Amino acid sequence: MRHMIFIATIILIFVLTGCNSGSINGQDWEIINEQNQESSEPQDQEVTDDQRQENVEDQENTNEQGQKGEENLDQKNVENSKKEIMIGTWQESPSVGSLFASRYHFYGNCNYIFEYSQYDESKRILSEMGTWSVESDTLALIVKSKITVVGGEKGAPGPNSTSEYSIVNGKIEIIEVNPPKKEEYELNNMYRDTEERIGYWVIIINGTQYWRLLDDPNAYLNEPLEDGEIYSS
Repeated sequence: MRHMIFIATIILIFVLTGCNSGSINGQDWEIINEQNQESSEPQDQEVTDDQRQENVEDQENTNEQGQKGEENLDQKNVENSKKEIMIGTWQESPSVGSLFASRYHFYGNCNYIFEYSQYDESKRILSEMGTWSVESDTLALIVKSKITVVGGEKGAPGPNSTSEYSIVNGKIEIIEVNPPKKEEYELNNMYRDTEERIGYWVIIINGTQYWRLLDDPNAYLNEPLEDGEIYSS
């Protein structure tokens, strides 16, 4: 179509300009053919290829960004799920005996309390308190204060104690940890028990297994507290 329009235009020009011959000579036809060939050659083919390559690269970048976005969303969902699972009371033993074993109490407001085993009556540090968070596969604890026994004297251990002696007549004090101490533990080993306490969640913190006995973080505390806030500095 472009070819026919171009030829018709050239003929019209000759007619309007008053060509005496009334016809197109051979030289004129050569000029027309050359111009027509030039006009019919592919234009900007190299640019089109470059644009096509850019489109492919743009699509790849878009797909990559979409995949990263989905991965970040999945990771965030995993973190949120772990946070929900963490809230509650975790004990070093899958069952409660005459005394309590070491326990973690994780609160929804990100406070936590760790109480050392009651079977050890010779200990000076009774518990530690601070804040907790889950970052990817890591449990981060910020230790801000500790409850300790100051002074006192050695006495006979209780019937269920695993220690050689107990500390009696000591003074209970809350000691601030300054600066706060950060501890990090991997949370890859979080699973449901299939042997001792079937169905209960188990985590491994610093090489020790803990069972989530209850989803109430105030359970099994020496003195139930409101969200553990009395312990946070």
